[in-house]
Amino acid sequence: TLNFSRPASGIFVQYYKFHRLGWKGYHRLSRNRMANAKYLRDAIKGIKHSDGRPKFVMLDAGDSGCLSVVAACLNPELGLPYD
Repeated sequence: TLNFSRPASGIFVQYYKFHRLGWKGYHRLSRNRMANAKYLRDAIKGIKHSDGRPKFVMLDAGDSGCLSVVAACLNPELGLPYD
């Protein structure tokens, strides 16, 4: 018997979408996701503290990355309380 430690359903879903949408459709979907991530990233970068410093520090690769991921944390220089 073979025992794999991770499920492969994500791979099958991606293959199904690629097969169903084709190269152009899947490319258009990926571009749309990257555009949404850029919009959200730019909006988060635009949020400033009352003293003008950025409220968030971006942790992702930015627009040069190949994934539509946005990751940020509170700017540690501000010493903001959080829980």
